[in-house]
Amino acid sequence: MTKVLARVLAVAGTVALVLLGAAGTGWAHPFGPPPVAKVRAEGSTVEVTWSAAADDVAALERAATAGGGSLADYLSRGVGVQQEGRDCAPAEVSAQALATTGAVLRFRCPGEVGELRLRVSLLTDLDRAYRTVSVTPSGSGALHTAVAPTQTISLYGAAASAHADLDRFFPLALLAALVAGAAHACAPGHGKTLTAGYLLGGQARARDAVRLGAIVALMHTASVAVLAVVWWAAMEHAPDLGAITRWLQLAAAPGGARGGRGPPPPPPPPFREPRPRPRPRAWAWARAWARARAWARP
Repeated sequence: MTKVLARVLAVAGTVALVLLGAAGTGWAHPFGPPPVAKVRAEGSTVEVTWSAAADDVAALERAATAGGGSLADYLSRGVGVQQEGRDCAPAEVSAQALATTGAVLRFRCPGEVGELRLRVSLLTDLDRAYRTVSVTPSGSGALHTAVAPTQTISLYGAAASAHADLDRFFPLALLAALVAGAAHACAPGHGKTLTAGYLLGGQARARDAVRLGAIVALMHTASVAVLAVVWWAAMEHAPDLGAITRWLQLAAAPGGARGGRGPPPPPPPPFREPRPRPRPRAWAWARAWARARAWARP
């Protein structure tokens, strides 16, 4: 029975490796945290601060060099602002703090800005999967992709409309978030192959796997909650999301390692020699002899 169970576990581990590990590099987070464009307006001046992770900044610098222009020219081509159908003139482009707080682009619009059209197409010429998230102090924002790089952003009065939309679409948004989260968790790139190998190799029990899954789920939920609170409290000086995520994962690593380690399995029972079969007694031999004689008589 033990050998059969071991073979079943080995086959299950092989199937898990094929399904989860043979898909190549993880595509659940292909580029890490997305770049962020923080948009502010004061009168007719619009300020856009574009920041990204270190690898995305390096990719942007390579793209600017390959295009034959300067970094400021590449940023000017990739970011644009419109007000009521008219282009806002670029006033200043500063890329000195691109690797730390981000590049700053300022535009002058024809009039006082309350709503604008923001175009962000940076890095999409390298890979169309890149996307940028734009945010404003009022809480509004948009997602800029290669297919839809230009989005309308409201700088004032977005809180009331956002609250009404939240009340109206909250159940549908919650259901969509559950479905998207489940599909996202099934994608490669979350260490499921390593976790399955760890549990199978350590002869962990079912409750050890459940405990490890609960710890990972709690870590993910807590990290997202902390990031949301920090982002909301420090909107003007938002820290690097990638660095915060790495520190939270490092802090939760001891708990995850402890969660999958259960007590050692009990030792097998000691081997016992089989008891010898008792010999039949004399009366049993006599009775058997009498029956044989009675059967042999004519």
